[in-house]
Amino acid sequence: MLLFAASLAAFSGFSQQESLSIIVSGLETGNVSAIEGQLMNEVDLTVFDFEDFCSKSQVRAKMSDFFAKNKPSKFTQIHKGSGGTNEVYRIGELTTSGGTYRVTIFLEKSGDSYKVSQLKIE
Repeated sequence: MLLFAASLAAFSGFSQQESLSIIVSGLETGNVSAIEGQLMNEVDLTVFDFEDFCSKSQVRAKMSDFFAKNKPSKFTQIHKGSGGTNEVYRIGELTTSGGTYRVTIFLEKSGDSYKVSQLKIE
């Protein structure tokens, strides 16, 4: 029983890391499709002065607009944490052609994987 619990915890950790890896790669390359694949159905999105709960398609449009104006080059993680077993977050800096922006990513457990519930670019 203990071995099963340990393997389940390891699987959950892998899915967190896999999701975060895809999101960070999407941010660094401006790949909106990769980011969109990691989103919950509704996301609390902040991009500068814009803040709202958005559908995946709305997030895609906002992120496409952001990347059209700010060609990304690097994401540097500066902090990570968790809000228990079902939530993790990362805070980092996204370096772009338009400047460096603080990015906060919150992921929540959704079934067997972790999905983005909140994304902030400030």
